[in-house]
Amino acid sequence: MIHLYAFAKNLRSLPVERGVEGSPLEVCEVEGATAVVSRLQATPLQTTHEALIRHGLVVEALLDQDGIAAAARRLRPDVRSRLDSLEGCVEVGVRVVDPRREEPAVRAPDGTGYMHAELELSRARDRMVRALHAPLDENASASAVGAPGAGGVVHTASYLVRREAVPAFTRLVDGYAATHPQLTVVCTGPWAPYSFAGEAEAAA
Repeated sequence: MIHLYAFAKNLRSLPVERGVEGSPLEVCEVEGATAVVSRLQATPLQTTHEALIRHGLVVEALLDQDGIAAAARRLRPDVRSRLDSLEGCVEVGVRVVDPRREEPAVRAPDGTGYMHAELELSRARDRMVRALHAPLDENASASAVGAPGAGGVVHTASYLVRREAVPAFTRLVDGYAATHPQLTVVCTGPWAPYSFAGEAEAAA
């Protein structure tokens, strides 16, 4: 079985990391791009935690090399143009948690008052999220925003950022966190731009 890790451009050498099952890495050419793969002994019955970690280590090692666009597990054969759109970019994740979102609902004397209070609370949260997302979106090549989740999550998004712009981007996140101490703001990455491989696919 052939296990695909990523497609890459301008790959000078393979990283020293071993692949899934400890297998050595290999390269093959697909539509003008280099596919980084390894050969497994058999088709696994299920994906193990160790396999996921080894896959991630290989991708991160590729990302550390200049000129690599390592985010193509989901890309179809016309990969060159899609790699061009991701080249030099990384993914940065941002999550905002408002503990107050999990607190008991607002109190009101009647149903109408309750709905108006909930509406105003929702609008206030939307304004709070826009104050973060708008400048981040301006400083990113693309963004993918998820729906609010459980546990007080009011904003979760991935941003496609030029590698050299990451320090300035994270300073924007830090500045927002400093002025909103009531929130928990988490910034992760930079990672290989997984969230935008499918977007490039849809645009092709």
